[in-house]
Amino acid sequence: MKRLSILGSTGSIGCNVLNIVAMFPQHFEVKAIAAKKNVTLLASQIEQFNPDVAVVFDENWAQELKNLLPPGTDTDILCGAEGYRIAATHDTVDMTVTAMVGAAGLMPTLAAIGSGKTIALAN
Repeated sequence: MKRLSILGSTGSIGCNVLNIVAMFPQHFEVKAIAAKKNVTLLASQIEQFNPDVAVVFDENWAQELKNLLPPGTDTDILCGAEGYRIAATHDTVDMTVTAMVGAAGLMPTLAAIGSGKTIALAN
């Protein structure tokens, strides 16, 4: 079983990765997801895949995301560069899928490499 972190989970590539995960749950488990600001879609992804960690760009979107989630949701909601780094390097993750647009994915990807994660680069 591959345990995934998906950086850019609300974009087209991230959504396609999650579709594959949903088709093959015996092979993949989502442990961390990250987006910039599409909190509505991210909330839906959290409900479907129950990751340990979810990350958005800033505190305002983090609060909005928390408000969208049902009470008792176990996912830790983080924000900003440190949140992206945590998602990319999370102890429970085997592979980090980097599907963030442009340079935004560079630092978390480098952190994932530094922590020995397998990288699936799509940006």
